[in-house]
Amino acid sequence: MSSDPTRLRYLFHLFVNDSGTPEEIREFWQLVGDLENDDSVKEELWQLWGKTPHDKFVRKTDWDQTLMHIRSGIHEWEEQQPAYQQPRHNSWLAAAAVAAFLLLAGGAYLWLRQPEKPRLAVAPEVPAIVPGHEGAILTLSDGSTVVLDSLGNGVVAKQNGTQVTLNNGRLAYNSEAISGTGGMSYNTMTTPRGRQFQLVLPDGTKVWLNAESSLRYPVAFNAGERRVNLTGEAYFEVAANASAPFKVSVANMEVAVLGTRFNIMAYKEAAEIQSTLLEGAVKVSKGTVSKLLQPGQQAGLSKNNNQFTISRPDLPGVIAWKDGIFRFRSENIVTIMQQLARWYDIEPVFEGNLSAKNFSGTISRKSSLTEVLQMLELTEDIHFEIKGRKVMVSSL
Repeated sequence: MSSDPTRLRYLFHLFVNDSGTPEEIREFWQLVGDLENDDSVKEELWQLWGKTPHDKFVRKTDWDQTLMHIRSGIHEWEEQQPAYQQPRHNSWLAAAAVAAFLLLAGGAYLWLRQPEKPRLAVAPEVPAIVPGHEGAILTLSDGSTVVLDSLGNGVVAKQNGTQVTLNNGRLAYNSEAISGTGGMSYNTMTTPRGRQFQLVLPDGTKVWLNAESSLRYPVAFNAGERRVNLTGEAYFEVAANASAPFKVSVANMEVAVLGTRFNIMAYKEAAEIQSTLLEGAVKVSKGTVSKLLQPGQQAGLSKNNNQFTISRPDLPGVIAWKDGIFRFRSENIVTIMQQLARWYDIEPVFEGNLSAKNFSGTISRKSSLTEVLQMLELTEDIHFEIKGRKVMVSSL
């Protein structure tokens, strides 16, 4: 096939489930139109069509009506979209090409041509596993806790001259003055599995906290240093203040900045702690060893040998979680399932050796777990079975 088969499967999945963006649907029709003479694409589309939840037995005499519906559907879809430059192929011709591919594959009896690969299995009477949402638990300096998920806008707490307010899902600290060098009061923001949250620290630094993470920080920073402690993953947009460096302590590593945008991933099950710089400059340190990062670079601190490696990762993929997206680029299935476990609060169970299974794809974090797993199954390399909060993962 002259196109990426995984991309074709993904776009087809969006098309039949009416879940793609206008750009993705246009890309699908463009791809079909460009490859209408490719026999391998015909076969690929036939196989994909055979896995969609429509009637398995379709008479050849029904194809004219099916084609009419496809043409009508794409015209109706285009009329609902904002004005855009027409693609090189007319969409109805691309739609006709899809129907023609299926017809040329030999008729309805070919539904039974090959044994059908197992589809996503869900145990009977198991409730749908929905995606996570905005929410967190705030632990105040006196040890009391506030669940932020269901609170409305307003003042959450007052501590040592600092007012803590919640506004449209973002927590903010309004300090009357910078703290001195005396005793400091600390708060901890914790996001359980299936939660993420945003907060603005007392100095104006913005923080996005991913699921299964926590951030400990002072209610008011002192004059010479701004230090916070992180577990899990967070994205920072640090307020500039040359006289008070901003420092993140994570495990036994430190990230020091002045004013910048960066992401830190330090989950306990991860093989390394990753610090990724998007803008500005940061220095990562472990003992006496330090590395200065430039924008676009990532420092990985191995938990096995405590050595740093510097790389240039897929930046949109690193912060995709903050933007409400899962973005996989040749990701190992174990790493992918760890991400899903944190967001959907599930327990993956791996059957067999899956270390060589890598996947690419993009899907909204608002999607249900079933939708995400179905996208992964389109690769025809992996199979899932949902049993309560457990997800069995096996190779095909």
